Amino acid sequence: MPHTWANAEHNAAAAAAALAAPGDVAALDAARAGYERALMIRTREASSDDWAETTVALADLLRDAYPSQEPRYLDRSIKMLDDALVNPPPDLSPAAYLRLSGARASSVLKKAELRGDAGALRRAADTFATVLAAARREDDVEVARIALTNRGMALGLLAERTGQPSDWKRAIDVLREALAESSAGALREWVSAAVNLSIVLYHAGGVEEAVPLMREILKRTEAGGFWTAWASTQNNLGNALLDRVEGDRDENVDQAISAYDSARRVWTREAFPADWALTTARLARAYEATPGGRDRAVALLREAAELVPRDERPVAWARLTNRLASYEPPMAAIACYRAAAEVLTRTAFPHEWAAIQNNLGNLYKQMADHRLLQVGAGRAPGRRGSAPVGRDSNQLG
Repeated sequence: MPHTWANAEHNAAAAAAALAAPGDVAALDAARAGYERALMIRTREASSDDWAETTVALADLLRDAYPSQEPRYLDRSIKMLDDALVNPPPDLSPAAYLRLSGARASSVLKKAELRGDAGALRRAADTFATVLAAARREDDVEVARIALTNRGMALGLLAERTGQPSDWKRAIDVLREALAESSAGALREWVSAAVNLSIVLYHAGGVEEAVPLMREILKRTEAGGFWTAWASTQNNLGNALLDRVEGDRDENVDQAISAYDSARRVWTREAFPADWALTTARLARAYEATPGGRDRAVALLREAAELVPRDERPVAWARLTNRLASYEPPMAAIACYRAAAEVLTRTAFPHEWAAIQNNLGNLYKQMADHRLLQVGAGRAPGRRGSAPVGRDSNQLG
């Protein structure tokens, strides 16, 4: 029977997606084709709830499984969910409508994160609050857990921009609640809540609480085969260890380097060029903390800078450019700082913008002092060498 065949195609696609190795586009394309075949029978007219189930599964695949440096997948995810919600079937159940709405908000949130769009982040947080309230009314615990975690993620991303303690507390409170509720759900739900909570704890200054949570995430994701989340957490652990005050400093740095290397084994340059580049830039920061590691750090930063596109990931590009400026000659450094400040603006990223202005001020002062020394020694002012000027006050992370 056609519907039995369509159900089998849907289930086979779900299995293929779950078994696909990170970055294996051919395997993901096979899963996508399976969902598309299922939608030939699972139409909005013939079976609206089944149509919604497969539409959400396909949108989730496009958003979460394909490499993030290919924006067309995420854009398609948003478009198909927009099309689904603009005129939903009249017999669509409230639960199915909720899942479509939640999936769309998740896709919009991811695009807002990549673009650094504060307005879109606020809208996503509000949408998740609406979906959460509706899911609780409908007693749909799975959708409620996902909405709660994603609302916490959106609030955390907004707190990164404001730096306000009250905003950090709000995000942490939401994500603690999400983690507690997800403990009764699927492993994937717990991992999502735990990853987001660990990131927010780290950025809010709770490194000593974040590190053991990250180590627990690594154990569970390795056991469950969630390799993308495992790689993401290795990256996050590296960031936290570099900023850790407790413990032996050399040991923390060595463990951070090991964590970044582990992440790069999953996020390979070939399959995930942008993620590989951002992790490589963070690895450079770790090498900066090792004796004689400056040359290695510079080489890694320059290699990473080639693979982060400004148009697709402007915030990450700006942070990397800001980092790289401290290794450039003065005029090139000024150009880097100014370019970074065009993205990390005073309005959207006040703390990072202020750090860039501080770096620029220090650079101008050092250039002026250098010229005065040259004049005092009876030499005409000349171009300064390529030694780093100061230390970048903003980390890439």
